[in-house]
Amino acid sequence: VVALGGNALLKRGEAVTLENQKKNAATAASAIVKLLANGYRVCVTHGNGPQVGLLSKLQPESALYILDAQTEGEAGYLLQLELHNALSEYAAISGNSALKDTNVSALITTTVVDKNDAAFDHPTKPIGRELDEASIESCKSSGFSVIRDGNAFRRAVASPKPLRIVEFPIIRSLLELNTLVVCCGGGGVPVIEHKTSSSSSLEGIDAVVDKDAVSALLAVELKADALLILTDAAGVIPPDVWTQNLEKQKTMKDTSKWKSELEASVQKDMSSDLDLNQYAAGSMRPKLESAVKFVTDRVSSSTTGNEISLCSPFAAIGPLERALQVLHGHEGTTIWSCNREDSQ
Repeated sequence: VVALGGNALLKRGEAVTLENQKKNAATAASAIVKLLANGYRVCVTHGNGPQVGLLSKLQPESALYILDAQTEGEAGYLLQLELHNALSEYAAISGNSALKDTNVSALITTTVVDKNDAAFDHPTKPIGRELDEASIESCKSSGFSVIRDGNAFRRAVASPKPLRIVEFPIIRSLLELNTLVVCCGGGGVPVIEHKTSSSSSLEGIDAVVDKDAVSALLAVELKADALLILTDAAGVIPPDVWTQNLEKQKTMKDTSKWKSELEASVQKDMSSDLDLNQYAAGSMRPKLESAVKFVTDRVSSSTTGNEISLCSPFAAIGPLERALQVLHGHEGTTIWSCNREDSQ
């Protein structure tokens, strides 16, 4: 499962334009097609933070779950289109007809959450653009929560725990038909489930489910060998290392050297007992939590069932443009179980 960050369609600081989103979707598609060309079966998920934040300002009267659905459809369409184009182009260059015959399908996905989840009382999910002082005050006066995200401030919304992906059987069936599936956009549209003795119904609820948490849930259900979380970061950089390098940057004239030194400090391997609390709640921490949960849940399911796997399940976090290198452990940060026996 390949989880694309919100930056897959819109990089930090970029204007929210169709041209920018198409350009970034094409970059993401190129990276994903390289995975397919190397023989990997892939299911793609993606974020929607920048897009849903912008729409919430343009359509303040709209329910957040409706905006989730709108942005999931828009982003899914752009990724589906660019993946189709990238597959066709790569097949023509490489002569790999199997790539050209690969179908791509973007699926609107709904995710069941608990209406009593504590997350509704403590919004931690940053959405939208970086806020200036005037925008911060405007958000607060409108009753919205604002949190620090790195060096900036953004609006925050509730991010409840995903319990079930409603369309999972469809996703699995499409994958079995050799379809490249784009799903769980922005974590899927959050819904709550009303059950009676004879039936059940779904109802949308205002929240944004964390895309990485849903990706981990999807990857476990699919019995995936790997969860690849791709973002605009070189990998997982501990806050103390980041702070030290940030101070070093101030004394450097050549910032490219600072960046290369910082990227060199990325931890290559991490154990599941790492201190997650030192990472930002709205950015890197949920990525790490999702990576650790996937690994622990997959290892547990593979040891208690009859599953046969050629490798220990693992997760990796790294730069989008270098997806294949991140998957192979040459870049980014890799998380696996401490019980891992294979040496690859």
